[in-house]
Amino acid sequence: MAAKPIDATENITNPLAHQEGGQDIPISSTLICSCGKTSVGTSDYLTMSNFLSMGKETYRIPLRLFQENREKLVASIQSQVGERTLVVLVGGESATRFDSDNEPIFRQESYFWWLTGVKEPDCSLIIDRDGSITLLIPKLPADYATIMGHIKSPEEWKEMYQVDHVKYTEELEETLEDMVGSNGNTAKILLMEGPNSDSGNTYNLAPKFKSDKLISLQDKTTLFPILAECRVQKSPSELALLEHVAQISSFAHSYVMRNLKPGMMEYQAESLFLHYAYVVIDAMLGSQDCCGPNKPVFRCVSAQGNPIHGISSFVSYASDITCSFPANGKFSEKYRPIYSAVLKAQVTVYDMCKPGASWVECHKAAEKTILQALAEIGIVKVGADTSLDELVEKRLGAVFMPHGLGHFIGIDCHD
Repeated sequence: MAAKPIDATENITNPLAHQEGGQDIPISSTLICSCGKTSVGTSDYLTMSNFLSMGKETYRIPLRLFQENREKLVASIQSQVGERTLVVLVGGESATRFDSDNEPIFRQESYFWWLTGVKEPDCSLIIDRDGSITLLIPKLPADYATIMGHIKSPEEWKEMYQVDHVKYTEELEETLEDMVGSNGNTAKILLMEGPNSDSGNTYNLAPKFKSDKLISLQDKTTLFPILAECRVQKSPSELALLEHVAQISSFAHSYVMRNLKPGMMEYQAESLFLHYAYVVIDAMLGSQDCCGPNKPVFRCVSAQGNPIHGISSFVSYASDITCSFPANGKFSEKYRPIYSAVLKAQVTVYDMCKPGASWVECHKAAEKTILQALAEIGIVKVGADTSLDELVEKRLGAVFMPHGLGHFIGIDCHD
C-alpha cells in the first residue's frame, strides 16, 4: 500500500516501530511521503511540485515556507523603515580545506537559507519592496560539467526555487543600478551587518560595491536587527518541520540506546546515531556528541552511563536533545536518583508550559526541583533557616545547571 503524502503543515504522531532486541528499525509509513513528480535536477535534494525533498520517500518541505519568511521580512521593513528600499543578501561562499582543492561539505548561510531555501554556494539575493525576488547565481565554466555534471540554466534555477528573476552574480551591481534607476525614489539599499548575540561573532558578508551611486545608498545598520527578530517567531510550516526534526533526533537516540553495549567506543555510538539519521530518515547534516570523559562535564549526568548530546538537522532546521542512559540498560542505585531528579524537573516544566507562562518561572522551577533532589541525596546542604526558594534566588541551581533551561532553536542549534 502506498504511503500517504505528508505535508509539512501536518503533524506526525506515530513513532517508528522498534523490533525487539534493537537491530533493524523499520520505517513507519506515517514518516514517509510519496512524491510522484520528476525532479528538476539536483544531487542532494529534489524539488518536486513546489516541495523540497531528499527523495520520494522522505518528508516534503513546501517552498512556501521560504516565501512566507520573505513576506514577513518585507512587512517588517515596510512597518519600521517606510522608505523605498532594496534588500541585498549574500549567501555562503564555496571554500577549500586550507591550501588543498578538497571542498568541505557546504552548508548555506542561515539568513540566506531562511529567505530562499537555496543550498548552492556563491549566490546572492535581491528583494524589492514589493517582495519580488531576484536570485543571482554563479556563472560556471563549461568544463565544470565534465566533473560535476549538469549545469543548471537560469530557467531551471527559477523553477527550482520559485523566484521571480534569475541573473548571474557578476551582474549584481548592474542589476541594482537598473532597479534603482527604474524605481526612481529608492532611498536605501539594506545590507546585513551585525553581531550574533550567542557567538559574539559579526555577520559581515555584505557585498562591497564599486559604484559610487550604490555606496551612497547602502545602509548596514537597519536590516540585521529586523531580520534577526523575524527568525525568532516560527511560522506554522517551520514549527511542523521542527517537530519532525525533533522526532528524528528522538528516534535516533532510541536507536543508539537499543544498540549500544558496554565497552563500545564513543565514535561507535556516534556512528549509530548518524546511520539512523542518514539512512533510516534521510536527515541532512546529522551530528551527535557522546559525552563520556571527552565532553563537557555539564552534559554528563553519570559516568556509569553514556550521556549523548544529539543534534539532527533536516533541510538545515535543527533539533538539540541531551539525555543520559546506562550503557548496560539499567541505572545503578548510585546514579538513578540523579537521573530521576532531572526527569522530575523536566516533567515539572512540562506541566507549567502553556500560552502566557513565564520562561523565567519555568527555569526557577526546574532549578528548585533539582536542588530539592540534591538536598535529599545529601549533595546540597540546606540550613534550617534557609529555603529552597532562597537558594534559587542566589543562583545555586546554576552551579548544577549552568546552561539554563533552554534556548531558541531553528536553522541554527542556538537560533
